[in-house]
Amino acid sequence: MFLPQQLLFSGHTATLQCKADGIPTPQLHWKFNNTDAQHSGEEFTIKKAILSDSGTYVCNASNQYGYTSKAMQVVVVHTATLESEYLVNQYSDLILPCYDYQPSINVEVSWRLNGRLLTGSQVLQNGSLHITK
Repeated sequence: MFLPQQLLFSGHTATLQCKADGIPTPQLHWKFNNTDAQHSGEEFTIKKAILSDSGTYVCNASNQYGYTSKAMQVVVVHTATLESEYLVNQYSDLILPCYDYQPSINVEVSWRLNGRLLTGSQVLQNGSLHITK
């Protein structure tokens, strides 16, 4: 079964939405990885996402006449935290990390220096920036 997938970068916020119509109005309940998420309503908000927020979110809508559900896959991509300053030996290279590389996730990475896009061999395949001596 193919699930819609939402990429979410660590530390960011995402709101999943679920709408259901019916008479009487359906009750909406959420599950996360087949466990009751202890949440009801049309929106489920993931705040300051961390890797363990990755998984399958299911909105269940039910009333006395029926039941339906909708699932969505959320993948949290862990981004690296950069320091404001790095001390480097003048004869050494520096590699600035971008994110925990997962080949199955299609993420486009770009680096800028003073607003100018950096390209070419400076940007490694895993998204990290390689600054040569």
